[in-house]
Amino acid sequence: MSRRLQSVLADLHDRYGATAADLTADELEALVFACKRVDNPFSEINAELMELPIHVCKGVWMWPLTAGAAVWLTEYASKWWKPTSTMYRWAQAYALVNGRNEGAFLSLDTKWRARAAILKTALSFGCHVGELNAAIDRAYGVDPYHVKPKVTKHDEQEDVDFAALVARLEVSSGISVDQWLWGRSLVSMMKSYRELSALAKAVFVGEKANAQMELDEAVANLARICAKIGERLKERNEESN
Repeated sequence: MSRRLQSVLADLHDRYGATAADLTADELEALVFACKRVDNPFSEINAELMELPIHVCKGVWMWPLTAGAAVWLTEYASKWWKPTSTMYRWAQAYALVNGRNEGAFLSLDTKWRARAAILKTALSFGCHVGELNAAIDRAYGVDPYHVKPKVTKHDEQEDVDFAALVARLEVSSGISVDQWLWGRSLVSMMKSYRELSALAKAVFVGEKANAQMELDEAVANLARICAKIGERLKERNEESN
């Protein structure tokens, strides 16, 4: 057990009289990963891994979400089906499986054509729903051990103008629009755009500053996990009294 984890558990014991045995398996696992991230804030960052396909089941792979697939989900799928619906979840799966094949989306401009294509792809999945959801989360880059801060109206992001964004990337890099939209992950594309914007503004952030930003976020994430566990333990103690 790391010293950091020991310190966190000791703090939980002092505050709530709880030991590791009082934590759920998910809480304990989240704490372990959060502590490791603070000790090595760059351990989860691997640009090359972002571009690797994700294995779902036999013969089925998903790509990290491309900009082209993201546009189709936003402009079409999200207007046909509610984001919380099962059909939209299958639309996401279709977009991730075919994310690097522009032709797979060209004719999907009506709800019924899209539905037929999605259901045909769905038949190729030989896995449980849990496995499918886990694969989709990995393709989206979702970290199950990261607790997001509460979002306020000021934190909400504006819609991205992908047409203008990729046009600028093409001019600056010489890489074609099609390659940016369909040949690279959305994460990779946005990272390249941010770097380009930083250079254009002549804002230089040194390696030390970048490392500090990652460390600050890792520490904040650990604090949010501890707070979330603390809320449950406090409620438990109040109910027992």
